Amino acid sequence: MNRIFRNRLLDLFIKACLLFLLGLVIYKQVFAGEEWQMLVDRLLRPSVTHNWWFLVFTILLIPVNWGLETRKWLSLLPANFGLGFWQSLRAVLVGVAISIITPNRIGEYGGRILLVKGRKRWDAVLATLVGSMAQLLVLLSGGIFGLLVYGGRHLDFPASQYNAALVIVGLLVIAGLYIFFNIARFERYLKPLTRRFKWVKHLLRIRVYSRKKLLSGLAWAALRYLTYVVQYLLILRFFGVEPPVLQGLAAIATIYLIQTSVPLPPLIAIFARGEIAILIWSVFSSDAGSILAASLSLFILNLSVPALLGSAILVQINVLKSLGYDNSE
Repeated sequence: MNRIFRNRLLDLFIKACLLFLLGLVIYKQVFAGEEWQMLVDRLLRPSVTHNWWFLVFTILLIPVNWGLETRKWLSLLPANFGLGFWQSLRAVLVGVAISIITPNRIGEYGGRILLVKGRKRWDAVLATLVGSMAQLLVLLSGGIFGLLVYGGRHLDFPASQYNAALVIVGLLVIAGLYIFFNIARFERYLKPLTRRFKWVKHLLRIRVYSRKKLLSGLAWAALRYLTYVVQYLLILRFFGVEPPVLQGLAAIATIYLIQTSVPLPPLIAIFARGEIAILIWSVFSSDAGSILAASLSLFILNLSVPALLGSAILVQINVLKSLGYDNSE
């Protein structure tokens, strides 16, 4: 009985810590700075009522965004994995809740495996890793488009630095695509490591990733990227920031490239997100308040709301039992 009580107490403590950190990050990102007041001020402007349908479409794309992420993950899991769409979506949302409090969203891996049982967890981790690689490749590819269309005209960099950035991103995409579509070949390099590191044997499952399977994951990643880029453009127009469509899409691609290039802890990323947005969108609008309001709105809709849904699922899970540390029941 004492052991059961201790395990339950520890489970509650872990969840309480995770929920506290999640609440702290969301509070700091949403309410603690000037962006929240700017968001409220912009929402109270009569002019935004004429653009309400931009907000409606942005909101309607939230389930599309995370539904595509779920489909991407499912496409990279083994065919006999036994996880349906809705259970997978629950795992993805728990991953969002935990990832939002970790640098570069690494907590996503731990969050998703909480709804996966036994040895299948390594398949889930690998699918998440490969899916993240696919999303990164799409983001870097979009970054090339952003640098070509937006960066060359508006970023105040010397030509040598701009060209160097373009070459580096291009080489990363080429190298990344080669590694991505030949990931199964890395099994031969991992095998010798299994003698020293037992856990490496689980990574040998990469041999199951055929090029067809990887292409499917990459396609879902591209669709998801297009979805949240369109969301950004729509929310900007809702707040009255109206760049030309092509320039706007390129600017968004540039923003995501910059944000991904510099992994930051969540609380530091607060300031970086706003500063990057103002830097990029100041070319099209001098209304810094509307720019910050759009950036904050997108964070609330695309990350905070799904993270809160994920936290509601998290409290229903026995974390220790999910990780195999509690066999007392």
